[in-house]
Order: sequence, then C-alpha cells, then structure tokens
Amino acid sequence: MCQVCRRSFMRGAAALGAAGMFSSPLLAQARRGNIGASKLPPRGEFTIVNAHVMTMDSVLGDIADGSVHVRNGEIVAVGKDVKGGGQRIDGTGMIVMPGLVETHWHMWNTLFRSFAGDKPEDGYFPTVARFGQQMSPDDIFASTRLSAAEAINSGMTFVHSWCHNARSTAHAEADVRALAEAGIRARHSCGWPQGLPDTQSVDQAPIESLARNWNSWSNEGLITLGMAWRGQFRAGPIKPEVYQPEFDNARKLGLPITLHVASARKAVNQIEPLYRAKLMGKDVQLIHTLSANAAELDMIKEAGCAVSVSPASELHIGYGFAQISEMLARGIPLGISVDTVAPGKRSCPYHFHHAQEELFIVIEGEGTLRVAGEMLPVRTGDVVFIPPGSEYPHQFINTSRQPMKYLSVSTRESPEVCEYPDSGKYLAMARGADGKGLEASQRASAGLDYWDGEP
Repeated sequence: MCQVCRRSFMRGAAALGAAGMFSSPLLAQARRGNIGASKLPPRGEFTIVNAHVMTMDSVLGDIADGSVHVRNGEIVAVGKDVKGGGQRIDGTGMIVMPGLVETHWHMWNTLFRSFAGDKPEDGYFPTVARFGQQMSPDDIFASTRLSAAEAINSGMTFVHSWCHNARSTAHAEADVRALAEAGIRARHSCGWPQGLPDTQSVDQAPIESLARNWNSWSNEGLITLGMAWRGQFRAGPIKPEVYQPEFDNARKLGLPITLHVASARKAVNQIEPLYRAKLMGKDVQLIHTLSANAAELDMIKEAGCAVSVSPASELHIGYGFAQISEMLARGIPLGISVDTVAPGKRSCPYHFHHAQEELFIVIEGEGTLRVAGEMLPVRTGDVVFIPPGSEYPHQFINTSRQPMKYLSVSTRESPEVCEYPDSGKYLAMARGADGKGLEASQRASAGLDYWDGEP
C-alpha cells in the first residue's frame, strides 16, 4: 500500500463504501507498455536428458532415463535416446512432465489477499465487492501480472484469467497485457464489472474491442479470448432480456463461454434451465456444479460441457464437496483449480472424514501440515495422502511469509460424516441419485435421545 497503512485503508473504504474515495489508483503502479512492446525473448533450443519423463500419454507412458528435445518453444521429440540439439540439461534424479493447466482463477483480485480478515465482513466476497469497484486498469495489470509470475513459478504453463471486473475496455486490455508480458499461455475471459446490478446487461464494448483486434493482443497465439458470463442465476434469477444478449453475442463472436453455476449445495436446479434453454455446449465451461443432481450431470455430459472445480476452496467457503468421482465416471472433462492459503491462515478447520480419502499436492510455498496430533513441515513438491478415520484429523497452516498453493483431490463419498475435534462439531451429509439430500452440522454435545420427539 506504499505510504498508506493497510488497516487504515480498509477502515476508510468500509466507511466511505463505493463513493469514489480514490482520486488515484488503488495501488500505484506504472503502466508497462503494450503487447507490441512486450516481445517474448528468443526461445532457442535445448534437450533435457537422463530424466524420468512423465509424458501423460496413454501410449508413451513414463520413460525412465528419458529425453525431451525442445526447439523454438515446441517439443519436437520425446523418448529414451533422443539425439536432440542445443543446450543439454542433465535431468538426473528429476521428473520432467507437461506444465500444469489452471482452469479457473480470478487473477485480477490477487492483490486483495492481504486485505481480507477473519471477520465475515472482511471475507473474500465483501473484500472483492468493496475494493473491486475502485480498481484502475493499472491495478488490474499489477494483480494479473503477479498471478502469472506465481503460476510460472509453480509449474503452470497455462492459466485461465477469469476477469469478472472488466470495468472498461482499458481494464480488460490491462489484464491481457499482463498475461502477455509474463509470456504464459492463457485464456482471458472478459466479464462484467464488480457492482453491476443483475438487472442490467453487461457493456459489450470491452469484449467486442478485444475480439476485433485479437491478432494484436494474442501474443503470437499464446493467449485466447473468452467470455466470463453471469449466467441465469446469481443472488437470484436473472431475467432473459439481461442474460440472453450477452450469451448470444459471445456465440456470434465465436468465443468460448464460462460461468459459475450450482456453486453451493443450496443452489439447486440451476443446470437443467441452462440445458433446456440450449445454453450449454462444448464451448461452455461450468464452474463448481456442486449441487447438480444425477440427471443434470447427464445433461452436462450430453451437452459436452467441461467442468472446473476447486475442492479445498469450495469446502473452506462452505459450498460443499466437488462431485469429482461422479463426473469422472461419466467422462465429463474435469479441471481442478489451485487452492491458496494466505500467510498466517489455515486451509480449513481441523477435521477428519469417516469415509472420504484425500490427496494433496503442494505446488508452491511451504507451511505446516497439522495431522494426527503432529505438526509436520511441508513444501513445494510434497504429496500428502489422508485416509479416512479419526486417526487422521488434518489441516494446512501457512506458517511462512508467502502464499502456499496446493491441489486437492478427494473420493467424495456419500453418505459422509466429517468431525471437527477442536470445536466438537460434526457435519453429516448424504446425497441421493436425484441430487437431493441431507446436510446438517451441530455439536456432538447437543445430541438428542434416540426417542426424542417420537410418538
């Protein structure tokens, strides 16, 4: 915050709200040129040798003591004894694998990590709504550039910048410019500005301006353009005269569409209306979909939509469990987002599952895994498997000064009971084939007699 105390800044914004208190950018940051001035460095040629190559290819499989030959940014050969040229890099004792593909990231609000607090009014959603409306294009640029640098440092080579704060054409261009300067492969999904009423259609000028001149923005084809769409539901239903023109314009421009839908257990019956209105397809990505019932999952499969989930964040916010096994069983293309724990914060309450198994991969940073009564250090590259049972309560704690990021995958069993030893709570969940079910949380001490209330 330069010369402004963060706490003072937050108090001032809370008091003045969106009354235009900022006469200068939210975070002072000089503009850094444009796409034309941010040419990529020469890519050159190199060959990695003697590495354990995980090709992620069903035919090639893993190659022990393998080689990868790269020329001008393209992989030209993978195998056991590749006679590649250029610089030779010894990969002995290392794993070589394709870069991670990130499928849903609000990169534009990365700067707000240190703004959020422990109180509900200082949580993610109030913070984003409060400060998002004050952001200048330079703020968007700084935030997205930071995210892109973190992605590269974490082994990601593709990111999806879900930019639902395109306040103007300049704001949207700033997001794209930041991705281009980082040199990462990406999709910029151009969305609506924070604070826009759900009764008002999104201004199409930013996305249409980018689409008209996309060859000059794509950074030699490394970046693609899409639309971040509000869909049919947010706090409540959105009227067709508001959402339909936005969707139709994206289809007219030939752009892929992405939207949050069925994001929480209580947000039921949101997939079928999309399907019936023919607002799904291979060009549509659905985010979360936690409350989709079995029939709606079949609709997703039939329409060819891809789905992106972020299991740990969805649990932390209180949305519920991602339907990973159900979607994989149907062959629905599934992406998993990265979960980030800010310095000094915890990933979720200390808990254990009675049925579900979990797998975590730390992809950036370091911290502490509190598990089974122990405090174990974890860092980038660590893989953690947590079986079900009371012997393995767990949570991640970021005890470092930098963000800690990890991927999480679970078996998502139903029925399931999750217990929280620190607070004496438990969460019971069950889900039927129709998507309806039970989700109840209370303290064990508040238990009732078996015959309580019975005739």
